Amino acid sequence: MNEKVLWKIEELWKKYYSLSLQGVKQSHYWHSDLKERISFLYKNNISIYNPDFQRVIEFDFTQSKKPVHSDDYGEYLGLEKSQVLEKNSKLIYLFDNHNKIIQPFLEYAEIRGKSFDVVHIDAHADDAIYPFESPKSLDLRNTTNYIKQTRISDFFDFMSNVVIPTKAGIQSLQKDTLDSLFQANDNSGICDCELTKQSPLLIKNIHRYTKSIDFKEFKKPKNPYILSLDIDIFGPEGDFTDLESKVKIIAQAWKCADVVCIAMSPGFIDQKYAQEIIEILM
Repeated sequence: MNEKVLWKIEELWKKYYSLSLQGVKQSHYWHSDLKERISFLYKNNISIYNPDFQRVIEFDFTQSKKPVHSDDYGEYLGLEKSQVLEKNSKLIYLFDNHNKIIQPFLEYAEIRGKSFDVVHIDAHADDAIYPFESPKSLDLRNTTNYIKQTRISDFFDFMSNVVIPTKAGIQSLQKDTLDSLFQANDNSGICDCELTKQSPLLIKNIHRYTKSIDFKEFKKPKNPYILSLDIDIFGPEGDFTDLESKVKIIAQAWKCADVVCIAMSPGFIDQKYAQEIIEILM
C-alpha cells in the first residue's frame, strides 16, 4: 500500500513543486551569503551551542540508540542527530520531535535579526499551553535546555512572548559585541539587555494548516517565513484531507520559505515511511 502512495506523492511533488517555482524571486539579502551567515554558528559542522545539531551534505536517517518519545503504546526511537543542510538557497532542517524546531527558530533570528512568520503544516495544531510562564527572551546558547523544558505540542506557546532586539539584526553585531552582551547577561539571553525595549515579538504570525478546510488554498504570508512541516501529515491522523491537497500546499509553502523545518515525529508515523517521503521531497 505504501509503495503506491509513495509513487503518487512523487508524481504530485514533481507536478506541484515544479509549478510552484515558476516566477519565484529569491531574496538577495537572505540567500546571497547564506553559508557564511550559518557557518559562524557551527564549528567543524557541529552547532557551537547544541551538539545535537550538525551541518550535513545530505540527511542521515540513522536511528537514535535511546527512545526520544513515549506514550501509552510504547517508546520510540528518533534520529541519532538533528541536521541542517543548504539546498537551492534554503536552509533545510531535519529532526525527530517537533519541539526541536526551537533551535532553527533561534538560529534564523540570529542570522536575520528580524521577526518572522511560521507556516505550520501538521496533523496536529501543536497549540498546547506551556504549563509555566512563557519567557520573554531566549539565548541560543541555552537551546538544549529549552528543548528539554518543552513538549512536542507546546513549543509555540513557550515562544509566544519571546521578543527580538529592535536595533539592526543580530547578524550585524560583531562577535566581540555579542560576547560582551552574553557576559553582561550571564544566565539570560541577549534580549534581556536594553536591546529588548519595545521589541517586536520574534514570531509575528503562525499560519496553521492542520484541518481539512485549511488545505483548500495556500495563502502566502506577507512576511518572511519558516515552513514547519511535520511528516505525520502523511500518517493516520492526517487523513482529514486528501493526498493531492497535502502535496500541493506543501509545495507552495516550501517554494518561498526562507527555512524549511521537517519533523519526523516518531510515534505518529512509521519512521521508514517518513524517511521515504522526505527523500522524495529532497
